[in-house]
Amino acid sequence: MNINSLYPYFRTTGAVVVLEIEYTNTKEKEGKPEMGFYKRVRARVKPKVERDWAGLGVKAPVYEALPTGPTDGMTYKKMLRYSQGIVFKFSGTGSVYRLDYNYAVTQFTNAIVLLGLASSVSIFIARSLWPTRQMIKNKSIEKLAVGTRLAEIALKAVTHSVAFAGLKRGAGGVKVEDITFALQNAGADISHEDAVAMARFIITRVNDDGSTADEEGKLQMDFHEYMAGMEAGVMIKWPRFKYLLAKRLKGKGYGSINHSNKVGVAESASSTTAD
Repeated sequence: MNINSLYPYFRTTGAVVVLEIEYTNTKEKEGKPEMGFYKRVRARVKPKVERDWAGLGVKAPVYEALPTGPTDGMTYKKMLRYSQGIVFKFSGTGSVYRLDYNYAVTQFTNAIVLLGLASSVSIFIARSLWPTRQMIKNKSIEKLAVGTRLAEIALKAVTHSVAFAGLKRGAGGVKVEDITFALQNAGADISHEDAVAMARFIITRVNDDGSTADEEGKLQMDFHEYMAGMEAGVMIKWPRFKYLLAKRLKGKGYGSINHSNKVGVAESASSTTAD
């Protein structure tokens, strides 16, 4: 015997129709969320029927015979009617994507903080735990030594003096015509007028003679101005350098240097002890 035949038909028991709705605002072909907010929402409905009792439930009872008899022994005939039918249930699932700017800014800020922490951790590991930590430490840590810095400036002064002497062709400092001649003599792809304009710009930019100098003084640069220009203006002034160097030489027993005038030369080197 087929047990399914024992169940009543849908017309007497009703039916539950479940509508599963899947929605999203991603583009149909791409399937990925947009960066901003894509306003068009797509929905897909999947219906299915559940074999279950369905309807509005029992209605008010119907009495075929009114109650009669004493209060504690009344007799009557009551009939209950159930209203069966089709009941719809809706089930919605999906996502609507929209960029949360506050959340994005917060995550970006957290990323910056974490990257900063990661950088600190990486530096610590490289300097302290890595097998080649000594080489990395020597490369990443700059030791500030006054004597080493003064020696570096002095060596740069010697190097720049060779270039300065080769650049100027007459007495005094380097003039506009000296730079112009150097550019054209080197075969630079520049016209004479452009070379003159470049030379005037260079000299006036590094010139520190002030507004009291005449036009000729403003259009030539001396050795100290040349060094300042080569070092992008970050090197200390020449008189200050000579003063610091004189103190260093005297303190280390190398002799002394005359720093009262603008040029100054080393008088002696009485010691060869490394600084």
